[in-house]
Amino acid sequence: MYNVRDNVQASLGHFRMENYWFRYSNFVPRLFNWCVELGFEPGKIMPSRAFCSDESQGYPVILLAKHFGIFPFNHGQVGGIMACDRHGPHAHHGKDLVIVHSSHVGYDPEAMTFGSYRRIQTANHRCSSNCGKIHATLEWYLREYEFACQNIFVDMRADHCRLTLDNQYLSRSRERSLVLHLEKMVEHQHDGEMLPIAMQSTSRTFMATDAFFSTCAGFSTKALASSRLAMPCCRNISPTTPACGKTPTGRANWSKT
Repeated sequence: MYNVRDNVQASLGHFRMENYWFRYSNFVPRLFNWCVELGFEPGKIMPSRAFCSDESQGYPVILLAKHFGIFPFNHGQVGGIMACDRHGPHAHHGKDLVIVHSSHVGYDPEAMTFGSYRRIQTANHRCSSNCGKIHATLEWYLREYEFACQNIFVDMRADHCRLTLDNQYLSRSRERSLVLHLEKMVEHQHDGEMLPIAMQSTSRTFMATDAFFSTCAGFSTKALASSRLAMPCCRNISPTTPACGKTPTGRANWSKT
């Protein structure tokens, strides 16, 4: 039986899934073989899926049943949220336990975009958001992200760059907003204050940090070479992590200064 006291990271080794695509038909048998390699006993493994209730999730459920030899337990709620209060019943149903937790995003091969799914049971086979709950959750973040992409600008110079930030991102009274990593983006004084080098009616301009300038230098060279004109600082206001470069749709606008 798999020892829960084992070092999980040591078992994983250098295994990574980032930037790799697995068909479910390849992923599930690999998952089963890996469980056996870890010490799980075939025929005593109780899988569970934490998927959304969406009808598009039938195929992975069938594959789990095929390779693990039992129909999987259900940890899933709408939106792919895991029902943690089901751990107890799940544990009561098997010796070795596996939970596969994932959301579903959908893909439109004609538009080559993620997020939609063709509902073939509808009258017109229309496409809709593959997971309405995830779409509704992300909508606010994407709208804020797009606004930030159009209201934060980088002015690239030979040996430095300047950042123009909309006043909304400098106000501490905003109740809801994307939060900028200003300590990584803007030069601070010894007392921690940020002194603008220019003030406009709706924005302020600051000197950017050396690290920020180095990060953006490569982007500016490529963009100017391709004759694009305006550079909003986009990846620095990502909903998750800061950096500098493209919008969620891949656009990058640049401007000469």
